[in-house]
Amino acid sequence: MDNTNCKRSYIDKIEYHLPEHYQVEIVKFEAPLWLSYYRNIKRWLFTGKWIPFKVIKNMKKNYKQLWK
Repeated sequence: MDNTNCKRSYIDKIEYHLPEHYQVEIVKFEAPLWLSYYRNIKRWLFTGKWIPFKVIKNMKKNYKQLWK
């Protein structure tokens, strides 16, 4: 799983499809929002792929809610 799965409902759905004996471990890596924006710009310059800043901000919000 990665940051696009940072909603509890997404994690629950993935866990539901795993065999019973599997354990899910969540490891917290946190970067400031400005660094995520910087990496997005850098990615766009090198690959042409772009994620709107609004989407990145929502991912960050979902990530913070996951840890509450």
